[in-house]
Amino acid sequence: MVDSTGNIAVLQMGEPNPAKNAALAGVVLGVGGYGEYIQEIYGIRNGIHGLLEEDFIDLQEEQRPTMEELRSVGAPGLGASVFAWAPASSPELLQTQMDKAFQVLEAHNIRYLIAIGGREAQEAVLQLHAEAMKRGYDLRANSVPVADSNELPQTDHCPGYGTAAKRAIAAMRALESDLLARKPGEVPCCVVETKGWFTGWDALAAAVGLRSGEIPCLAVIPERPVSLEGLVQKVEDKIREKGCCVVVVPDGARGPDGQAWAKSGFGWDYLGQPVGGSAGETVAEAAAARLQAYVSRVRLPALLRWDAGPASEKDLQEAYQCGEVVVQGSIHRQSGLMVKIQRPVLRPYRTFFLLHPIGEVLADWKRVPEEWYDSENMVPRDLFWDYLEPLLQGEVWMRFEKGVPAIPRLDAYPVPRKVDPTASAAS
Repeated sequence: MVDSTGNIAVLQMGEPNPAKNAALAGVVLGVGGYGEYIQEIYGIRNGIHGLLEEDFIDLQEEQRPTMEELRSVGAPGLGASVFAWAPASSPELLQTQMDKAFQVLEAHNIRYLIAIGGREAQEAVLQLHAEAMKRGYDLRANSVPVADSNELPQTDHCPGYGTAAKRAIAAMRALESDLLARKPGEVPCCVVETKGWFTGWDALAAAVGLRSGEIPCLAVIPERPVSLEGLVQKVEDKIREKGCCVVVVPDGARGPDGQAWAKSGFGWDYLGQPVGGSAGETVAEAAAARLQAYVSRVRLPALLRWDAGPASEKDLQEAYQCGEVVVQGSIHRQSGLMVKIQRPVLRPYRTFFLLHPIGEVLADWKRVPEEWYDSENMVPRDLFWDYLEPLLQGEVWMRFEKGVPAIPRLDAYPVPRKVDPTASAAS
């Protein structure tokens, strides 16, 4: 049943990934068939911060070609922000933020709100859904799970992971070529750091890039703790056998005692670089001490952050479809839900799109199945490749100007504010 007429607002959260913009295009262009119920389409700039600051743009004024070209760009078209709701330990500030948020929503008659992003986006929209229920405000708040870390459960995979994995594989193949071109023994070991505090999806995708076997690769995943001494021994054995070894280490690598290898005070800056020590640094230091040789270290997320390299057409198609599906679900009086991709079997590849309660999504992490990882040899099994390969298919067209990539941007026509700007709750 459809009975609400109003405006729709979209926000993006999290790190750069072209799938965020593909999902945005799916939402905006998918609204076209529901003009009877949706009057205006607003983009909220810089996530929750933009909602509290009433920083909206008019997405109906954007040209369709721009919306479609935007999917070749990693940076979110609506901007990014690390700002989130105040924690439960600050109930007064949280209440002030909610009061301001709903003042803004009501002033613009926003009855549909879509969040695009990873875990932080799911948490943000779930809080808005719960608050709307408490206040009796008719708001359909739903989400599209775009996360290159693939960490959200209940869905077969998160849009964005296919593109992130494809780019990681390309970077690893380039690294392999460079190492093979070196004088034997010049770089006996290279540690590649990836994201993944609780899950090993990024690490295994990177390891797939060295499937040729010319240079051995050991992949650590948080789901299967290993001792640092045991890992360094395997590295030494591989170097003795092949002359060189690559070790893929996620942020959340830890030992059998559950202690993370990242040093105290570990965190990231806005470039995705570690601050205060990292698991990769710990492994590199231990390997260098054992080998008495130079060990190089590469931070993969920083290399890929602005990469305009190969995106996955299949990945972006699915992100676009998720945008369309979330609009349909919102129109039909559904709220507090995330689009999920259902895949009955690994092969042949076919998918269905459904909606799932966000609360159940946030209850856990999507972990690598035990049978997809060879913990003895520390490599992904063929089952993981069967899972990943369909997500990598197709190339995304990019427009060039004077021989260099043209980076499209939204015109970003501002929507006039209706709420007193001095009543800010973002501090």
